[in-house]
Amino acid sequence: MQAEVIGENVDDRPVSGRDAETRRLKDALASHEAALLATARFLVHEEADARDIVQQTYETALRHLGELRDQEKLQACLASIAVPSYLRRVR
Repeated sequence: MQAEVIGENVDDRPVSGRDAETRRLKDALASHEAALLATARFLVHEEADARDIVQQTYETALRHLGELRDQEKLQACLASIAVPSYLRRVR
């Protein structure tokens, strides 16, 4: 019986609505990561600081996910989070 559980393929499990939404969000965030990282690099000029800004941006975006009305505007939304994150770091 243990062998069956250990060998079970995770992808074969049913996906709940919340899990599917989380996957879609992760895919959407990943598709914008390069542009967001480029924006952060432009702002701070240091790779580690740029990656920190991207991380903070993703955390904020996840907390306010319910407020996002149009996924087509996700990139603009992420940029509007990243710039204030940078400004807070500078102060």
